[in-house]
Amino acid sequence: MSTCLIGVGTAGSYIPELYFKMGFNNLTLIDNDCVEEHNILSQNFLREEINNPKVTVLKNRYNSEFNTIEAIKTKVESFEHLCELVHLETINYILLFADDYDLTLDIIKKSFYINPQINIILSGYSSFEVESLVINIENKEVFIKALEEDLLNFKSLDGLIVENSGSILDSFYIAFGTLKIMVDHAINLNKSEYAIFNHLNNDSFVGSIFEYNLRENNTRIKSLLYQDSSSSKENTNWMKPLTLENINKNNKIFSPVLDKVMHNYIYLEKFNMSSFNKVLSFKDKISSPKNLNNFNIGKTKNELLNIFQRYILENFNENITNNLSKIIKNGYLYTDQNLYGAHDYVTYKLKDSIAIYCPLTEDINSLNYLIHELLHAIYYLNDNDELYDHEKFVYKHHIKFLNEFDNLPLINQLKEVFIFSTLHIYLTYSISCEYEKYTYLNKIDDFYKVWAVENSELYYILSSNLNTGDILYSYKYVYAINQNLHDFLNLLSKKEKNSKELIH
Repeated sequence: MSTCLIGVGTAGSYIPELYFKMGFNNLTLIDNDCVEEHNILSQNFLREEINNPKVTVLKNRYNSEFNTIEAIKTKVESFEHLCELVHLETINYILLFADDYDLTLDIIKKSFYINPQINIILSGYSSFEVESLVINIENKEVFIKALEEDLLNFKSLDGLIVENSGSILDSFYIAFGTLKIMVDHAINLNKSEYAIFNHLNNDSFVGSIFEYNLRENNTRIKSLLYQDSSSSKENTNWMKPLTLENINKNNKIFSPVLDKVMHNYIYLEKFNMSSFNKVLSFKDKISSPKNLNNFNIGKTKNELLNIFQRYILENFNENITNNLSKIIKNGYLYTDQNLYGAHDYVTYKLKDSIAIYCPLTEDINSLNYLIHELLHAIYYLNDNDELYDHEKFVYKHHIKFLNEFDNLPLINQLKEVFIFSTLHIYLTYSISCEYEKYTYLNKIDDFYKVWAVENSELYYILSSNLNTGDILYSYKYVYAINQNLHDFLNLLSKKEKNSKELIH
């Protein structure tokens, strides 16, 4: 890792010690100041070092055979001047700890043209609060706008004295927050991009902007975003966990409450075997898509978001389009998979906003999940919140989106994966829901009269799809596909026809 630290005062003087002790290397220090007596209280310097250049003091202290540290005693005048001092294309992090708004903006606006992969970490403090934040190519526009507003406010204070209120606590917290962010990035522990410590209300946070935005609105955020193997949930299963030994027995523990749609499915509706068989007829004709893992997830995600926003612009009103754009730009779209992150895909409806959590992996189908969650957000933006109609809406527009843009290579790939995945979801979820229905009715023997499924195959299907804690958890997806079955069967037919043409 290669890092350039600009400014080694209160915010930056403790960085080198943590940086090297965490095992990082290649640190360039840039600062024009010498150690003064008033620095001793809050900065990482000693009295005997007064009048010596700060960068030289730190280099002499931390330089060793294991560390690569360069000291440059100068004031960075501009981005162009910085490029003369360091090879920016080789730098992983710029730590911008200099008290210079104009320089900060200049570097942020121009750095990504030279090195799109670079991360810029800013730090700042007030009387009772310190913070560090990461600026990258994805979020730079949001921060540039905020910093430009701050700069205007700062310049409006012309003639006033603004006190530098740095303290030793500020120094330690900023160094800790900054290095925690860098460690999280290095080992992919978390997408940490914001650290804040408030001395007054004893509050601290290190994590993503997404988590920070949500934590005041949703107390379940940690349980939803992170795997927690240490906590044991209370057993509220309505049916016994299935095994090969009990799969053909009545395993109901109690009768859970049913909503209206579930009630109708269990008591009033006869399963539409004709529709099921139509989809089943394609099972052996639609093969699994190949070679879909070789792609740049970040670049591909941005390509998909641009295409999807075109679809929204063409199919929804301007207000919906603008609100979705804000969700994406303002940190309410979290699509990075971290080391201990949960694997569920969730869209939250909060008081004043909507947030999407969609961990992307090397499997391109995760991009279909991203489309799915974006459509959930659109549904919420229409001020709707009805479970079954919600999923119906999502599948309708997912199919329509893939059809409208399938001339584009990425969307055509996603369409192939969607067809294969949805086909198997529909078949396996349908069987799982039927098994739950007959279990609820205490008529499991009747299930086997309708469904000729071997126990081993049934166990594989149910163990993958059945939720023994929530009855008919997957029925909303079966319902949604059934409501869009005509369009989905058209997808299957076209796919089969194209496959035959390729064979001939």
